Amino acid sequence: MATTIPETSLSASEPLPNPRHEAFAQQVASGNNATAAYRGGGARVKRWQANGRAVAIYEGASPEVAAPAGCRLLRRPPIQARIRSLQKAAAQGVVISLNEMLEYLTRVIRTAP
Repeated sequence: MATTIPETSLSASEPLPNPRHEAFAQQVASGNNATAAYRGGGARVKRWQANGRAVAIYEGASPEVAAPAGCRLLRRPPIQARIRSLQKAAAQGVVISLNEMLEYLTRVIRTAP
């Protein structure tokens, strides 16, 4: 029996209402694994700015706690949608840059002496 993912009322392009979930999604979208994202991205990123105030993600969580908790957060459909949205937004800029680079290299090769 196939399970269906329930529709959410949130747009994936909007930040998640829970600042800790938003911080987690941003950490995963930037390349951290679920454990590191749950713990706040390690020593580099300890806090995330939400509406002008600093919010701790889940600082101090041990790896034994952070690994399963991060996995549980990754299974939540709103968080999955937000991660995809953040990754898609980041990739759009890269694709444009790659196309521009290809055009530039083509011009350079064709105008070479």
